[in-house]
Amino acid sequence: MGIIHVLDKTVAELIAAGEVVERPSSAVKELIENAIDAKAAAITVEIKKGGLSFIRVTDDGCGFYPEDVKNAFLRHATSKVKSAQDLDAICTMGFRGEALASIAAVAKVELLSRQKAAVEGVRYQIDASEEIACEPAGCPVGTTIIVRDLFYNTPARLKFLKKDASEANSVSAIVEKIALAHPEVSFCLIRDGQQKLRTPGDGQLLSAIYSVFGRDFASGLLPVDYQSNGLSIKGFISKPHMARASRSMQNFYVNRRYVKSRTCAAALEEGYKHSIMTGKFPACVLDLQISPQSVDVNVHPAKIEVRFEKEKPVFDLVYFAVKSALRTGDLTVEGHFGKSEFSAPKRPDTEQMKERMNAGEFRSLFVKEPVVYQGLPFNKKLPDLAVEGYFEDDSSKWLFSDYSSPAPLDPNAFIDQQNGRLNPPQNVKSSLDIEVEEAFIPHYSKTDRGESAQKTAGEPAFWNGGKSASAFSEQQTILPSFSTYENLRYIGEVFCTYILFEGENRLVLVDKHAAHERILYNRLKKGEVRQFMQNLLSPIPVLLSRQEHSAALDHLDTLLECGFEAEDFGNGTLLIRSAPMWLENAQIEQTVGEICGYLVQGRQDVSPEKLDWLYHNISCRAAIKGGDHSTPEELKEILRLMQEDKTVFHCPHGRPVAINLTKKEIEKQFGRV
Repeated sequence: MGIIHVLDKTVAELIAAGEVVERPSSAVKELIENAIDAKAAAITVEIKKGGLSFIRVTDDGCGFYPEDVKNAFLRHATSKVKSAQDLDAICTMGFRGEALASIAAVAKVELLSRQKAAVEGVRYQIDASEEIACEPAGCPVGTTIIVRDLFYNTPARLKFLKKDASEANSVSAIVEKIALAHPEVSFCLIRDGQQKLRTPGDGQLLSAIYSVFGRDFASGLLPVDYQSNGLSIKGFISKPHMARASRSMQNFYVNRRYVKSRTCAAALEEGYKHSIMTGKFPACVLDLQISPQSVDVNVHPAKIEVRFEKEKPVFDLVYFAVKSALRTGDLTVEGHFGKSEFSAPKRPDTEQMKERMNAGEFRSLFVKEPVVYQGLPFNKKLPDLAVEGYFEDDSSKWLFSDYSSPAPLDPNAFIDQQNGRLNPPQNVKSSLDIEVEEAFIPHYSKTDRGESAQKTAGEPAFWNGGKSASAFSEQQTILPSFSTYENLRYIGEVFCTYILFEGENRLVLVDKHAAHERILYNRLKKGEVRQFMQNLLSPIPVLLSRQEHSAALDHLDTLLECGFEAEDFGNGTLLIRSAPMWLENAQIEQTVGEICGYLVQGRQDVSPEKLDWLYHNISCRAAIKGGDHSTPEELKEILRLMQEDKTVFHCPHGRPVAINLTKKEIEKQFGRV
């Protein structure tokens, strides 16, 4: 008697469902992708208890034809693939026709759907693949799918699920990743009755990033827009100093489908090489646009992995896109002090206060009390002296140092300790002067003065948790624009290590060793390593493969730029006559072999690990050291070299070269703002 038999239909469906629906987030992902394929402009996801007890996905898409509803829950029923040729050019999120059937096999599902032209919709109920009801119903345009009691008929799968909070976090992660891929769709996530996410759906990727990750993350990004070999990539990458402790913030998309790609991740991190500290990882939101014929999305049940027809063009696309963005972007580090204990006094919101206080309490707001300065009451009168920017009353003197509120003045601040006389401050301006000057400072708005700024036309709308996030766009308006190292004035040096430069409304601190080290490293990378070459007493033969030998002979000039003088020795052997002085014989053979391997691959950056180590050592040893005494001319020369080389933002080890302290940030520490 035979032992092979055909599985029962119910068992087969449960097995198949397990491949597609592993956990609640898998079901949410499939339903959202169906909504996107239905051309939805707004999608709402609501879950309870991590999605196990309740999932509802509502969209305003095209809706179902009533006669198609039952077929939609049959396995391998789809409207997106009709022939084998269609599998070579998949442009939709879903295509296999397994999502609804798999979900219905392990849960209780209810569907409500209506097309725009239809008078009434349809309501369909299915329980563990068994039809319960199908009837007309009134409902809005689009589709609503409710999933209850997920895995209620498969207890074995319930055992391997995590806590409700963990499952809910997994659902949130899926919604966020899909929201980043489709900024033109407004997403709303409701978790146990509380709204956790809302994106504006304005088509701007930065708006979606702000909604998902917040202002701090969104403000530390560089735009990416690059094309090569018929491929294109767009999105954002993090600035080097905003690197993360893990790869969890790396988001890659292929034709707007979220994927996990080792090729893209390797190219991203290779592009950040020597710009990021060891143990840190860059963050990104990058969408690769590639011909559907060149990528296979049907290699994973959850469609989370893809296979490229050619890996190298994809690697080069990501690598050079990152390099280009880092080369042209502003990578300066903004310095920040801790919160100052001295802050300018703020006037209360009198309009709101008047509504809940009596007249006496309201008048008391404007009666000045003696100000305590460093533990002592500040109520002594200064000698009569007309100083611009001051006024005198019965209790104290005040300096107009802010746009609105006066700040207390130290009575001993301008006393000459030798003769006891009062010296007038040199650069004190009246409040009117300050107002006039601030009116001509570019890129500043009324928002900086604590007043409400009206939203300008065309300004992107940002959302966060259902609330307007215009503060982010205002911040972008407030920040002064400047050319990174241009128009700086040398001030001096502190601790024999940090150079001080003054720019427009900013103070720039430059680590002289890190800056000089990066300048030397860049020169070596550009081919100036020749000055560190030495002739070998005995030329070293390097045996190569036929492809490597041929590529080396075609690129002898490239080898020379890397510091190796080579010639053909025949039979696949290259004879090395000169090499960088720090390399030993065994390292020379290994390094040349590595370079020739890169030449075979067609890489434009052929610098191997051994040469990178060499460049690091040369630049680190030759650079001026922290603690060394330097003349002002030497320090000014470092600035000039930084102005010539626009990529000096991080040393080869990833440490920042310069830190910007804005005038406003400094004024906060003195209680001026």
